[in-house]
Amino acid sequence: MGYCYRAHQVEGGNFNSDCWLLEHTPTRLFREPSGDACDHYHRYREDIAMLARLGFNSYRFSVEWARVEPEDGEFSFSRIGALPAHAGDVP
Repeated sequence: MGYCYRAHQVEGGNFNSDCWLLEHTPTRLFREPSGDACDHYHRYREDIAMLARLGFNSYRFSVEWARVEPEDGEFSFSRIGALPAHAGDVP
């Protein structure tokens, strides 16, 4: 049994995301903004450990592109370099 999510739904606080902009426009498409969500971006180790305790044996994650490319043509290599490290943290 597996678990998957969309980055913007669980990471929170990603002000560079197009979704964040859409959440805060006067004619927004969303009922309410995501805000801090569940802060999976910083709590992924705890979240993945909890999924393992619950019996999940697979985990599909997405990366919010706005973290990798916060502005057009500007790439955050520190974020890109951290991605493979996350994969090794799965219990």
